[in-house]
Amino acid sequence: MTGSKEVRKAPARARKAPALSRRSATAAGNSDYIKALEDFEAGVKSFLAKDFARARDLFVAFPRKYPSQLELGDAARARATICERQLHPEAPDLRNPQEWCDQGVLLLNEQSYEQALGLFDKALQNGAGDRAHYLRACALSRIGRGDEAITALGQAIALDPANRSRAANDDDFEGLRSRPEWSAILSGPGTEST
Repeated sequence: MTGSKEVRKAPARARKAPALSRRSATAAGNSDYIKALEDFEAGVKSFLAKDFARARDLFVAFPRKYPSQLELGDAARARATICERQLHPEAPDLRNPQEWCDQGVLLLNEQSYEQALGLFDKALQNGAGDRAHYLRACALSRIGRGDEAITALGQAIALDPANRSRAANDDDFEGLRSRPEWSAILSGPGTEST
């Protein structure tokens, strides 16, 4: 078959949802698609509000309610699985300092600072380098342990001076910026002048 395919731009509210092919959108009819999209968005809103049980229920019901919306149905099933994992998290199988640091970053982003700190400490006990020191400093700063955060950041900078410029712009260190040690650590050897 030759010829060009018509490209349809999705409405602004649909852009977060998977794009439907022209065939599935026209086969189901516009009103069915619009209603399906609204229901899908309700699930997304519940997910973003961290109401994972409601979001899961909406996503699980979606494929049965809209069997003609194949692509949205697939996306709903995937999101239902994500919700289920949020509701019943399994302990990750972490095996090395890199994985402990990666999981620690996820915990930092979830504001689970003490748990993140435990993973960074474990990574450091098993040979992790400057990244673990830097991330440990972030966690310590967030929980108000400023002296320890400054020490950990100093260790990270000693191992890789590039951590100095990273720290200068990192919101995790907001609580340290008024401390005299902060200025000293950022203006240490290797700092470039502009």
